[in-house]
Amino acid sequence: MSSIYRKGVNGYYYYQTYVYNPDTGKNDTRIFHSLGTKDKVEARRKQIQFDIKHEKQKTKIELKWNLKHP
Repeated sequence: MSSIYRKGVNGYYYYQTYVYNPDTGKNDTRIFHSLGTKDKVEARRKQIQFDIKHEKQKTKIELKWNLKHP
């Protein structure tokens, strides 16, 4: 699950999500991205793009893990 939020005085939106950590087997690694916009609609669009990107990475990691541990 991801979220976007406005930060501090500058008013720019940031993206945050948790990704899979193969060492612990949990989604406990936090990732942050600056979205570079002050517009909430544009921030939502970028959130969707990052969600797709991180979902693809998650799928690749799970596939590698399943191949190593049948």
